[in-house]
Amino acid sequence: MIQIENLNFTYSGAARPSLSDISLHIAPGQFVLLCGPTGCGKSTLLRMMKPELTPAGERSGRILYNGNEIAANDRLVEVGFVMQNPEQQVVTDRVWHELAFGLENLGVPSDVIRRRCAEIAAYFDLEKSFEKDTNALSGGEKQQLVVASTMIMGCKVLLLDEPTSQLDPIAANRFFLWLEQLRREFGITIVMAEHHLEEIFGEADRVVYMDNGRIRAQGTPAQVAWEMLTAQDTFAAALPTVTRLFFDANTHRDPFVSLREAKGSTEYAQLVEAAKKRLSAASGGAVASRETTAKREESAAVTLSNVYYAYDDRSPSVLNNLSFSIPAGACTAIVGGNGSGKSTLLKVVAGLAPLKKHAGKVKFSGENRADRQRISFLMQDVTTLFTEETVYEEIVAGVKAKVDNGGEGFVENFLKEHGFEALTAHFPQHPYDLSGGEQQMLGLTKLLLRDPQILLLDEPTKGMDAVAKDQLAALIAKKTKEDVTVVLVTHDLDFAALCADYAAMLFRGEILSKERADRFFADNVFYTTHKNRALNA
Repeated sequence: MIQIENLNFTYSGAARPSLSDISLHIAPGQFVLLCGPTGCGKSTLLRMMKPELTPAGERSGRILYNGNEIAANDRLVEVGFVMQNPEQQVVTDRVWHELAFGLENLGVPSDVIRRRCAEIAAYFDLEKSFEKDTNALSGGEKQQLVVASTMIMGCKVLLLDEPTSQLDPIAANRFFLWLEQLRREFGITIVMAEHHLEEIFGEADRVVYMDNGRIRAQGTPAQVAWEMLTAQDTFAAALPTVTRLFFDANTHRDPFVSLREAKGSTEYAQLVEAAKKRLSAASGGAVASRETTAKREESAAVTLSNVYYAYDDRSPSVLNNLSFSIPAGACTAIVGGNGSGKSTLLKVVAGLAPLKKHAGKVKFSGENRADRQRISFLMQDVTTLFTEETVYEEIVAGVKAKVDNGGEGFVENFLKEHGFEALTAHFPQHPYDLSGGEQQMLGLTKLLLRDPQILLLDEPTKGMDAVAKDQLAALIAKKTKEDVTVVLVTHDLDFAALCADYAAMLFRGEILSKERADRFFADNVFYTTHKNRALNA
């Protein structure tokens, strides 16, 4: 269905190619998973298959769709594309308007549009939000809407770029079930670029592992996992937990690629015991969700009391009588379903959702009360921070005096100190030409250069590979040791368990509980880590 032959591509102004000698054939109805480190070329390769979204740059090689070569000015309605950031793809004011928009542009009769909108809303569970304003949707809800508005066009190929990055764990599992149902019922061909491999790796027909713009390996999930693990490839850290956890004790057979497959093995109980012993030995005798001990909560950096918040008079309250204290000098993770109010809570703390017309108080203690400007907020859409033409200009914007006083090499040394030295290779590029994970690094760099006392992070691991996540976890630990207060909103529960001191559950606009992160993730059924699931299933 799709043939890619000797494809090379270099972005305008880039020093090195983003794609080198890519050859790939995708059959009808296949599910192909693209994986690899941040910046390896996954998103660029996806965009090359959708000519309307092909970026500017120098290209050679061929891409064919059903035997016909794709030209840069072609329009392929049969090929649907879902971007990393749904904010960039939602174009209308209401949910049902968004569903109808593409069909209206194709001149589909209005009665057909109404019927298709009704059936797609039912299929994707959008009936309750059918009349909602799109700007009142959470990031995850917008992601679901974008997929639905793509599928309503009757596409035969679905290109997905990190589609679950803003979905909560339960919604992400439901989304994968939808994809499988689409394949089974309609024969849809799916090509997905994804960093979070836990739930999806074993479901792919073929895995394509990319690195530095090249295809390093491709084959069945088990074949690619075996190649990574036996070669001790750095990116093997991104493989599903069950694949890595049981591999050392089970090297005589193909790696497990899903928990379901592992539990179906007659060796499962023995493998669990062997894995527990190895983890216990490595951690000094304890197997926990988290590798460090939570700090003793001594004081609150921010206290929210009886907070109610709604975006307008027509909408119900997003936050409902919320009372919550944020420990100073610690990392607090806030988890919960899409639309539960997590991002709104961060906006209230940052002062971007003022409470003048709403009930409640936000109190800052100590230095924070007098110096509220030392709050830095990384939003879900990190591109809202970008105002300059190059990555380097973006970094120094607003802190030029600091950079000048720091002397030659200040920026490079700052990036290296914080684990973001990969950005130095992209200094001449436009920020929008970076991968999703690289954009997250750039946004964090801008915020950290301002020496925040309170750091608010909304889905910071979006687009990041396993190595980058470890670097970010180390950075958060470094900042909390410097008495910076970190509030982390995330659907990435493994990351939250790795770096948070405390965890809180937000449900229907209320904080239901807050406790030490290790206890929180160990006790939950769905909001827990993949390691806990594998060892306690």
